[in-house]
Amino acid sequence: MTGLGFGVGRDVDPWANLLDGRSEVQAVDLPLLGKPAAGASPRFANPELSGSAAMMASAVDRAQRDSLGPLTEPWDPERCRGRFEDERCGWVLGVSKSDPAGWCDDASTDWMFPGLSIQPPAEPRGPRITPVAACATGVVAVIRGVELIQRGLCDRVVCGAADASLHPLVLASFARLGVLAKPGGDPATCVRPFDVGRNGFAIGEGAAAFVLERADLVSPGTSYATMTGSAIASAAVKLTDVDSTGDPVRRVLRECTAGVPPDLLGLHGTATRANDPAEAAGVRTAFQNGAAIAAFASKGATGHQLGAAGAMELAFTLLALRDGIVPPTVNLRQQDPACGLNLSPDVRRASLQTAAKVSLGFGGTVAGVALRRGDRLPSPSFATTE
Repeated sequence: MTGLGFGVGRDVDPWANLLDGRSEVQAVDLPLLGKPAAGASPRFANPELSGSAAMMASAVDRAQRDSLGPLTEPWDPERCRGRFEDERCGWVLGVSKSDPAGWCDDASTDWMFPGLSIQPPAEPRGPRITPVAACATGVVAVIRGVELIQRGLCDRVVCGAADASLHPLVLASFARLGVLAKPGGDPATCVRPFDVGRNGFAIGEGAAAFVLERADLVSPGTSYATMTGSAIASAAVKLTDVDSTGDPVRRVLRECTAGVPPDLLGLHGTATRANDPAEAAGVRTAFQNGAAIAAFASKGATGHQLGAAGAMELAFTLLALRDGIVPPTVNLRQQDPACGLNLSPDVRRASLQTAAKVSLGFGGTVAGVALRRGDRLPSPSFATTE
């Protein structure tokens, strides 16, 4: 993976916010139910990037630029054009659904799959796929992108996922399911993955995109990581729950890592009563000493971006590898004994060479990838003189 970009607005740095332990969650009105719920701050869903297609386009643009090395300004788009305009460049841009704001708009042309309507700097000519796998969509998109390269169909793939769900219909639907956090007190602290006091998640918005390249095409100093394994499983127990034993999570982690414990685990961490213990059980049984592996979950900071969650969280995992940082699990105050994993509310420095990211999707999809650190230099904020 040689390029990475977020689509959440140019005035927001999700990585810095996460490391600062800053939550973007606030109380929002639920007019359809007449009560408040938790949702990501409008500052996170930048007005200039309204809708998942716009957020995806922004993330793609940033990832394309970043694929040539750390972002610098001013930018000449012609430098990118030749890399992404030929038929050997694939596009795997996922969504979990269309934008709710367009459902009642007869004039909308984006009602179906916004990932297919993006107009990046170069006109796509290669294979195009829009995977839909609920909250695991972002990880599935990357897996499908790697497969296009491994099968010899592409030399380079732009992949990622976006979601824009801060809409009364979506909020009310999840409230009816009973999975939204109750924003009593300070809303910024109401989403608490793996905490004894967790009671649900908050809906967020965002996008993340990546550039994948065939190994022999990767320029020195541009690689965040190499994907060394992947796995997808189906565990359709209930609409919003996973197998309480955690066995699907165990199988996916074992398969994508070949049973070798990674240095870091990027978790799904929905902060619901049922899912967190199941995910934790899957991690503990996947490896001989699974409970000791450094791990983090980010939804306490960002909310749950639904179809974009896997992509956003995979981006955090790549940046953690680059910078040698275990991100905090924001709002973790008292860890539930049933969720016994190596989590912390604080940032931790660590020597990280490998990582795994697992995502769980409503309806039963579980997807995971294993990663080996690339040669990207750490951010200057984390560089050492050693």
